[in-house]
Amino acid sequence: MKNLYRWACLLFIGLLVASCSDEFMDSDEDDEYGSFYYIDGKWKFEEWTYSPYSYSLDFDINLIVAGKYVGLGDRAPVEKLADKILKRSNMALNPGGINVRNINVLYASEHPFVGEAFPDTKEVILHYGEENPLIDSLIRWPGHEGEISFVLGYFVYDDLDEKESVAGFSRLPGEIYYEDSERSDFIALAMRINHGNYKLTSDKIAQTAIHELGHFFGLPHTTEFSGTRFDDFSDTPECPKLGDYLFDESKCPDYYYIMFPRTGDESYKTFTPQQMDVIRMYLSTKKHK
Repeated sequence: MKNLYRWACLLFIGLLVASCSDEFMDSDEDDEYGSFYYIDGKWKFEEWTYSPYSYSLDFDINLIVAGKYVGLGDRAPVEKLADKILKRSNMALNPGGINVRNINVLYASEHPFVGEAFPDTKEVILHYGEENPLIDSLIRWPGHEGEISFVLGYFVYDDLDEKESVAGFSRLPGEIYYEDSERSDFIALAMRINHGNYKLTSDKIAQTAIHELGHFFGLPHTTEFSGTRFDDFSDTPECPKLGDYLFDESKCPDYYYIMFPRTGDESYKTFTPQQMDVIRMYLSTKKHK
């Protein structure tokens, strides 16, 4: 069944990438600072188109609690979760000269325009691979233009994942909201998986957050679950055997890297130098706070 599921994953080409127990493919995406495409088993990056501006390598994050906060496996309050995400992000990014200054905790029920759609008494399920105008409106929060937004929901629903094991997802790369944005994107995080039956801890969510943030900045997985697609960085190893469902994925040489498709609690503390170059390029050419 698991092998059949992975083959089904290979047929699914969406605009989103996920962090989950059985994960989905990345997709091609064009962007103003460059683009990437898949050829000969590699994600290739087009030549960069440089912006006339050079923006800061520091940035702010919003953690938007959508609906009811149902609690985590370690009983951490929202503020502690936000602090974990902040510390985990800086652990990964500071070695590359990048810094997350602050995380703003926002409650969707208090949004000035769409708050009524997110009462704090009802769980909000985030749908993987589907457009949601209300969520899109939610991240367009007055006073928080230019900040990268995480949306924390009950769990992530995906009709290709019978176990509902998706812990988060993000566009690759994502687009930061400004009033003149043609597109604006968010990073989804789940408090639970398996149809809401399994609570995630704050550490697990923080680890998922940095993985999805890597996608938002333009990083693909080191290896896809098919075992046939890899990133184009020479400083990340590959795992062709990952496509064999009988293979123990913990034996993959890239298993503990942040951008391995299944995020774990023992991932590398930081990104590789070449991955960090892509992140710096994104931040230096994208207007943000």
